[in-house]
Amino acid sequence: GNVWDGSKKEVRKGWWMIEMVCHRNNRQTMPLLNYVFHTESHRYRSHNRQIKKIVEWFVSIAGNRGIWALDRGFDDVKMFLLLLLHRIQFVVRLRSTRSLIPLHIPNLKRRSLAQIARLVRKGNEPISFVPVQIPETAVKGTLVIQHGATPWYLFTSMNIENLAQAQKVISYYGRRWSVEDSGRVFKNIFNVENIRSRTFKALQRLVHIATWAHAVLFRISL
Repeated sequence: GNVWDGSKKEVRKGWWMIEMVCHRNNRQTMPLLNYVFHTESHRYRSHNRQIKKIVEWFVSIAGNRGIWALDRGFDDVKMFLLLLLHRIQFVVRLRSTRSLIPLHIPNLKRRSLAQIARLVRKGNEPISFVPVQIPETAVKGTLVIQHGATPWYLFTSMNIENLAQAQKVISYYGRRWSVEDSGRVFKNIFNVENIRSRTFKALQRLVHIATWAHAVLFRISL
């Protein structure tokens, strides 16, 4: 099916992969899942359905432990509702085009993220936070902002009451980058992008076996 090739900045034919890793308190990373799918399958309905299936499968096994850190591709109200339904604590980086209602302002008008950042920043503080609501929904949370040339706008279900807790949220999201590193290691070590399978089922088996081998390598390195 069609996929976006970030390195070549164009749409190409390929398959999608949902990656999950566990980042432990001792900063060791364990790969959990590499799930491949494509948009031409008769079972495919939408990306949201694929993600919902993975989230519900994982919660059925591991419960709602931990804090889920997700990139801008998961900035979606349906995703927020799914995570809240399963009482999962999460940190999601928002797209810069998102608008929110800051709950500390009396008239409760929706504002852009850049406007909110200017309203809540105190002096040259590098971090700000404010309770917010997503317009036209009942979804509420906290917006944590790391100011700078390329600011981070992080939406979290966690209760934030001070700057120290806001800094932890930024730290949690910073660990999300380990999924990128894990993905590069996975693709480079096992060369999965250059192995040509005759069927998609064979490709799924290849990725499944390679993921097990990848996890074993991480366990040995602990």
